Amino acid sequence: MTSEIFLDTSIAIDRIFNPETQRAIEAILDDEKVISTSTYVLMEFKRTVLKDCIYLHSMIEEEESLTAVYYRLKEISDSPNGWKIAQRCIMILKSLEFPRTDKEQVLNQLKVYIRFLLIKSFLNGLNLIESDTKCTIARNKPKKIGGNKYWIDLDCNGPNKCEIEEYIYNHTGEFRQILESLPDYQN
Repeated sequence: MTSEIFLDTSIAIDRIFNPETQRAIEAILDDEKVISTSTYVLMEFKRTVLKDCIYLHSMIEEEESLTAVYYRLKEISDSPNGWKIAQRCIMILKSLEFPRTDKEQVLNQLKVYIRFLLIKSFLNGLNLIESDTKCTIARNKPKKIGGNKYWIDLDCNGPNKCEIEEYIYNHTGEFRQILESLPDYQN
């Protein structure tokens, strides 16, 4: 009997960057199991990890050393939303064996991450399910712009407008049932 495992965004990220999660996922897999995720999860991955990788690349280009980058990340982590960005940037740096690498090595590895490796690693072995939200950001790719800078269109307005609002509206009853079935839910 074939069974399916669905990876949410957090597990999909850990699957790439956390060796313990990688081992745990491999331990529960066999030839009968299918691992799936959705294009919506891929969009969330791009809006977090890929975006942060592009941000980190730009930061390293601007700073004199990786030590300066580290201190800049430390400053960012003190802001209300900055700690998540700093945490993911440090996770990315650790995957590049920071602090044992030099600035040029890290920049070259980040270019590979941005252009190919992150999305390839994300999709490796996964069955990608088209989300009913019709998210188009999942199909957007990073572009090199002016010199050594990268950019990806992650804006949910304009041509990337998805149908999540309509999806939530059409499935409100199902969401209510899920919410009410949670043990700690109090109406």
